[in-house]
Amino acid sequence: MEQETHKAVDNYSNYVKIKLDADYHKGADIIHRITTILREKCPHNDWKIAIDANGAWSPSTAKAFLQTVIDANMQSNVFMLEQPFPTDLFKSDERSDEKNEWRRIKTLFSEHKIPVFGDESMCTVADIPKLQDYVHGINVKLEKAGGIRHALHALSLAKAQGLQVWVGIMVTSPVGLNAMASLLPHAASGDLDTVLVQPQQHTQQHA
Repeated sequence: MEQETHKAVDNYSNYVKIKLDADYHKGADIIHRITTILREKCPHNDWKIAIDANGAWSPSTAKAFLQTVIDANMQSNVFMLEQPFPTDLFKSDERSDEKNEWRRIKTLFSEHKIPVFGDESMCTVADIPKLQDYVHGINVKLEKAGGIRHALHALSLAKAQGLQVWVGIMVTSPVGLNAMASLLPHAASGDLDTVLVQPQQHTQQHA
């Protein structure tokens, strides 16, 4: 992990995404180890991390991680918390108590200027109204949205509802990557990292 972090900062960016699971103690250790490297390599504090929980957290885990961030005095360095709540949370009208807890989590993270984004729960434009009370923004992916036209519709509606918009990508071909990159002007930014997952394919395509 440390080697990958050094490589990422040296060759690509001082913005690092950290994927975590439900294990709070393991996750806190990962954050500490990665941010220690970032602090050493970026002495002007110009580094950022995104924390991606992949739907694995409970509200209590989210609160514990926020406290970890506060204790380390790095609220300004966390530019996104992605999908902390379960992916299936909005698939029924039940679990009202849990939903209320996640509404409070959104408010809590707002107080520390850390935006919460929906990813796995955000597929098509129909998901935006369901997510609105729980997130500050959404991650739109071409593969889930149903193509460029539907992705543009989702980006437009989200912005009209006051949500931040981000574009992402699944493991795809250079054609898919270029298609998603064409939507970057419609979003605040994006996470188009498939070229890092499949470097050989993309290198051959552009050779």
